[in-house]
Amino acid sequence: MRKRNYILALLMGMLSLSPAGAQEKSPLAVLLSCKGDVTIKKPSGEAIKGTFGISLMDGDVVLTGADASAELLYEDGLYVEVGPGSEVRVGKASGAPSDPSPGRTFEMVQDFIKLKDTEGTSHLAGFRGKHEEGLRLESPSQTRIRANDIVFTWNGAGAGDELRVTIESESGVHFQKDVEGTTRFEYPPEAPELVPGTSYSWAVETTDPLRFPPLRSPAAFFEVITPEDENRLQASLADISGEKHRGGSAHPLVRASIFHGFGLLDDAIAETRKAVGEDSSNRMLHAILANLYEEAGRTDEALAEYKKLAE
Repeated sequence: MRKRNYILALLMGMLSLSPAGAQEKSPLAVLLSCKGDVTIKKPSGEAIKGTFGISLMDGDVVLTGADASAELLYEDGLYVEVGPGSEVRVGKASGAPSDPSPGRTFEMVQDFIKLKDTEGTSHLAGFRGKHEEGLRLESPSQTRIRANDIVFTWNGAGAGDELRVTIESESGVHFQKDVEGTTRFEYPPEAPELVPGTSYSWAVETTDPLRFPPLRSPAAFFEVITPEDENRLQASLADISGEKHRGGSAHPLVRASIFHGFGLLDDAIAETRKAVGEDSSNRMLHAILANLYEEAGRTDEALAEYKKLAE
């Protein structure tokens, strides 16, 4: 029996080192949106149904029906719209001069689209158990943020609640502000600077002594990105602006990918919501949004998206 197991392990090891595995090709493009009857014809002659997020290899042909359309993003940054009744072959010579985009845009898009692979409804029970009434922080939450126009938002507060917003670092309380009857607080210019690259936590609590029991939100964490990352972010965003991306859900989806790649989770959520608004029937986009909410600890919003998937 041991000899049989040894031989099986040896065969598996040989297969893992075989040339077939080493020669696996990298995708040249990705299907950013897919509406109507879209087919991908492989060089082997095999035809498969086009779906959102599918990777396209050299030699693949994208075919659209009479009322269909698709949007492709190539690894070199080229964006292509495929209209109704069209045929586009994916290849290195994509019909435009090669102009490699700065940064890792294509890689970030591929990584971001992987968020569509969710178990969906299996998360529902766990989220129901985590849900608690009271003050719940919304933004920023488990994310990096940009230095300009920093806004803190939460929910669960009443119109007359007296609240205290506390921001802390490893050194202790960084800034504290009392507010009343609001769920939004803009970080004031006169407040101590939030240092890029430093991790902060923040929380909201009631201060009215007559309020019993008092309420306090769980803490959320954030970090301001460095000026170097801000410059790289701006270069990536500039590369996908203008005429390159005219499609409905494709442009915000690519922006969301870039923000997520830089750790800017709240910005990624905002752009993904725009993409969902442009293509509300796309279940994969709802799955991505649900995963982003879960990653940010925003359980109410995540639960709502998972319920949509379950329906």
